Parts: sequence; structure tokens; C-alpha cells
Amino acid sequence: MLGQAVVLLAVLGLALALAVVATPMRFTLAARTRPVAAGTLTVSPFGGIGPALTLIDSGRGSRKAPRKRAAPRPRRRSGRRPNGRDIGKAALRLLSDLGAVVRFERLEVAGEYGLDDPADTGRLAGWIAAATPALAPLTGMSVHLTPRFDGTVLDGRVEATASVVPLRLVPPAVRFGLSLWRARR
Repeated sequence: MLGQAVVLLAVLGLALALAVVATPMRFTLAARTRPVAAGTLTVSPFGGIGPALTLIDSGRGSRKAPRKRAAPRPRRRSGRRPNGRDIGKAALRLLSDLGAVVRFERLEVAGEYGLDDPADTGRLAGWIAAATPALAPLTGMSVHLTPRFDGTVLDGRVEATASVVPLRLVPPAVRFGLSLWRARR
């Protein structure tokens, strides 16, 4: 009787774990600069239906005691190290693969910005004005940025939501690891 209960619990645990990694997880990032710079990152499993779990909250402060660093262990070198070109190619491929896996649902940016030189602020305003319409259809983006030409300013808030199926992250991660491993040979 006890053995059957343990097996049933194990099967239910595996089914729950599979459900978590096979359904979308919604990540929400919120950051602001006033009154104090702070940000939060939350995740909602099961496509946002599950409870929102806060992963990072910079406004709460840390309760953990600082960890002591262990003495560094000597590294074992086997084979050659991948060069910067190999790493760059693998990283670009990883970003491309992640772009196909991660679905951006919403991006809202509001604030003011300014640089020391008003001409640099105007140049940046032109770049932002040119890029915003091109990216808006891809992400459901809402950008309300106001240039300030009277000095250095960075003030505002950002809210972004993206969803990803964790199981779909495995092939890009494996492909990235294999490309770095092949570069060592």
C-alpha cells in the first residue's frame, strides 16, 4: 500500500514537472528610476494562469548574509580554448535561435533622456524616432520618450512581458554548447 502511494506521488510529480516545462512561462520585467532606481522580475507559470513568483526585487533589499568566497581551484585545461570568433558565431546563433523561441508580448517605455551636448541628444532622438516604428509591430511596443536638451538626464520606467516554453530552450542551448565544444577540438 505504501509502495503504491510512493509510486503514485512520483508519477504525479513527474507529470507536474513536465507540465511546467512544456507550457509557456510569462516573464514580466518592470524598472523605474524615480523616486529610487528599482526593478522587479516576476514569472508566471502555465502561460500566466499560475501565481506570479517574484524572482528579483531590487527595491526590497537583500536579507542574505554575504557569502565567503572559496579558494580558487586550479583549472584543468584539456584541448584548446575557443577563440573569440568561434564564441561570437556561437553567440549570434544562440541569439537568433532564442529570438524564435521567446515571444515578446508587450514593451512599454516612458521617460526623459538627455546628454551633455544638445547635438548628441538630437542625434539620439533621431535614432530613437527611426527605430521605434520599425520595432513596434514586432513587440507591441509603446515608446514615449522625451528628449531634454538642457543637460544629462535619464528618468523613466520600463515594463516588458515575454513568454517562453522552457522545453523549447533546450535545442538552442544544446546547439550552443556543441558549437563551443567543437571549437575546442
